[in-house]
Amino acid sequence: MIVSSYVTYKGMSKEFISKKIRINAINPGDTVTGLTDGFNKSTSLTGDKEEGARMIENIFLKSWNGFPAKPEDMGYPLVVIGSCICSYISGQLIYIDYGLTSSWTNAALLNQNNKSIEEISKDSSN
Repeated sequence: MIVSSYVTYKGMSKEFISKKIRINAINPGDTVTGLTDGFNKSTSLTGDKEEGARMIENIFLKSWNGFPAKPEDMGYPLVVIGSCICSYISGQLIYIDYGLTSSWTNAALLNQNNKSIEEISKDSSN
């Protein structure tokens, strides 16, 4: 929410509009990068990166048949947004997550099942 408000505010700022500077941001989905192993370790209660990877897959990918993105899956849309093709787009937070945010949100998933993230993760792995 903070990023969205900031982008909207700056995107409508006279100082940027007068210079034809557009302000946009992306909200990326699960993307495999050089930081992935560290994130997986921190996700696992035991610090095991494989366990963390399974938890992330079970919670954020398996439930809707998704898959992790490659860095270029985030980069290509940024190139287009920054080009003259999208010259009238400004002040937008763009979700690049293979439809995850349009499918469900964590709150809706938890409320629907009345389960914790840990319970959902265990159920998905079976």
